[in-house]
Amino acid sequence: MVTIRQIIEEDIEDLARIYIESFPDNTLTLIGPKTCQSYFKHVMDNPAYGILVATYHGKLAGFDIIHLDLKKDLGRRWMFASVNELSRFVIKRYGYVMRRLMFLLIHKLRKKRTLIIYENSKNPSIERQNTAWGELLAVRKDLRRKKIAQHLHESLLTLARENGIRYLKSTVLKSNEAIMKLHEANGAQKFAEGDDFYILIYDLLIEKSETDHFTQGH
Repeated sequence: MVTIRQIIEEDIEDLARIYIESFPDNTLTLIGPKTCQSYFKHVMDNPAYGILVATYHGKLAGFDIIHLDLKKDLGRRWMFASVNELSRFVIKRYGYVMRRLMFLLIHKLRKKRTLIIYENSKNPSIERQNTAWGELLAVRKDLRRKKIAQHLHESLLTLARENGIRYLKSTVLKSNEAIMKLHEANGAQKFAEGDDFYILIYDLLIEKSETDHFTQGH
């Protein structure tokens, strides 16, 4: 049985373990579990975020995070570089030994508002005030294929609607076919594209049934 609820402080240590298991190459993983725990504590305490957790027969199974306050970040063809995408490139290029320097570099670049232009953005006029960003979705490896991600993501879309969100965007690696199918089955469409990832977008005023023709066969 899958249950979806809000995060509580007692979840943080287990959520950090799921994060490290799911994202082994990301900056927070390479710096260490304490940094992962600090990230979840920040998300839990920050009203600009929402985080849902899933339990499966009472066992913590996964999480889904949304950044609800992006008024200054989105709604134009200029999109901010994802910290995780940038860190993945730097880690691959320079290796584990440079992890601390990489973290400082990424933080500095983000602070300077480093930008990427996506020339194939479908709709540069998306309303800023009604746009949110799907940050992270992860499920424990030993509990996958039990529709936990589907339950989490449906609940996250409901949370977004309850907070007055019109558009929800998310970054998905092109190699992650399972997550692509999950998003498409819930009504997401491709908004922009990088070398190895897509930016997907939901119009939350459109009911899922109205987008089913986009996802037939998935």
